[in-house]
Amino acid sequence: MAIFFEGTFDEEVATEHIPSLPVAFRLWVSNHAITKGTWPVIGSKPLLPANAEEPFFYKQDAISGQLSLHHSAFAATNYERPASLEECQHLECAAVWEPEHVVDRLNDHAAHRPNRWVESLRIDITAIPA
Repeated sequence: MAIFFEGTFDEEVATEHIPSLPVAFRLWVSNHAITKGTWPVIGSKPLLPANAEEPFFYKQDAISGQLSLHHSAFAATNYERPASLEECQHLECAAVWEPEHVVDRLNDHAAHRPNRWVESLRIDITAIPA
C-alpha cells in the first residue's frame, strides 16, 4: 500500500515533514514503480500511527454486483465480508494502480479536477442487487 500526501511544492520538502502532511489518498501500487526505478526513493521515515494502519477498500463483484469490504493487514491475512453501499461509497476500490495512473491522479488532485481512473473504478449502483 502507498500513501500519497496533500501538497504541491516549489521547493524541496524535508523528508521528516512528509509523514505529518494530510493524506490525499491511499492505494495499492504496482511494485515496479520502485523496483524498476520509475519512482526513485528519496528517503524513508516512519509513518504516523494513524497512517500505518491498513485501510479498508471496497470490491464489487463483476457478475453479481455485490459489494464487499476488503482489508489485508500486511498482506498476511485477508478479511472480506459483504457490505452495504453506505459502507463502501467513501472507500477506495481494491485495485492495484499502475504508476502512470497514479501520476495522472496526483496531477488531477492538485488541479481539483475529476480523475478518469477514479471514475472508472466507481461503484456501479445499478448493478447492486436489491
